[in-house]
Amino acid sequence: MLDYNDERGLKTIKEEYAWFKANEQHLLSLAAKMLNKSKLNFSLQEIDDFGEAIEKAYNEQMLFQEIDMNFLPAIFIAYYGNAFMHYFGGKWYFSTKKVEHGYGSPMLIEYGNQRSWAAIPPYDYYIRVIKGSFGKLSRLIEHKISIYERQSIQLKNPRS
Repeated sequence: MLDYNDERGLKTIKEEYAWFKANEQHLLSLAAKMLNKSKLNFSLQEIDDFGEAIEKAYNEQMLFQEIDMNFLPAIFIAYYGNAFMHYFGGKWYFSTKKVEHGYGSPMLIEYGNQRSWAAIPPYDYYIRVIKGSFGKLSRLIEHKISIYERQSIQLKNPRS
């Protein structure tokens, strides 16, 4: 299971990343369960609903009987990362350099049809959501969609 802190060694973060990749689909199924859905569609409304469900679960320190609270960060990362990739493409990456932002947590890279991009660490958004300081979870995705539309850059999937 994922435990994000800067004191972990390289072996530990490699094991955690392998665990995340091996369990990504299961984590997405848990996200669907949190939303009472059989299938995720990553619409902007669903993304916002998911953000609210995560914040509520964290604040009330309870999920569903079949979901352990310790999995909440991993569920968030899997869902938000896949929602972002639904619109912009990209792939998972994790940094093994302690000097890089997002050290040891899954990040998104090579998204969109642009030559330059910055790695996006979903765990940072998780922290903002549980602290109640992020607002609508779809905000970043909506902002990037608007930029792509203004610049006539092709999205992987259209706005939904």
